Amino acid sequence: MPLDRGMPDDVVREMNLDGHSAIVALTHDPKLDDLALMEALKSAAFYVGAIGSKKNNDARRERLRELRRLRRGDRAPARAGRPVHRLEDAAGDRASPSSPR
Repeated sequence: MPLDRGMPDDVVREMNLDGHSAIVALTHDPKLDDLALMEALKSAAFYVGAIGSKKNNDARRERLRELRRLRRGDRAPARAGRPVHRLEDAAGDRASPSSPR
């Protein structure tokens, strides 16, 4: 994957993610990670995750839920970015890759 210095949400949008795509946010910077995660959650990507501690992940989930509430007109799925170290879906609407379907 080539380095792209664009805004994270624009870069993710331009990637045209499909059901074979996975997105993992690595920066630990909410100003960057949250933008990318919000776009990735609208996509068909089979996995959306971010590195970070449980505390940071809980704060990220709350920020993403709040952003989703503010964008009620958005068609983003009701799922939140999963931490990379724990494969589980916050919304519980989708089985994790490690669980039976």
